[in-house]
Amino acid sequence: LNDTYGHLIGDRVLQALAERCRENLRTLDIVGRYGGEEFFFVLPETGIEEGLAVAERLRRAIEQMRILADEETVSITVSIGVATMTPTITDLTTLIECADRALYLAKQAGRNCVRKCD
Repeated sequence: LNDTYGHLIGDRVLQALAERCRENLRTLDIVGRYGGEEFFFVLPETGIEEGLAVAERLRRAIEQMRILADEETVSITVSIGVATMTPTITDLTTLIECADRALYLAKQAGRNCVRKCD
């Protein structure tokens, strides 16, 4: 987006994305930017199946967004990786690595989808 429309539009899209995420999450959930185009969500007291449902709801809500960019309308999609703490995933570093692997599975599956960590 930045290369096509410029950084102001890119920033507008990121702001709209963050707002859409806040609209679709609980007040106790945590949203953060993890990298240039990556976000993380911490969903306390949420198991893997519920997490997958939340991720899919977010994916659909983001897919439906339309953002005005100059005289064009921009739409975006997201790939989402979901992971949860388990008896073998007990620390934050391992949890992030697992979610990152799931994210790459979503990208390899054609993007605009949700995958869980195996």
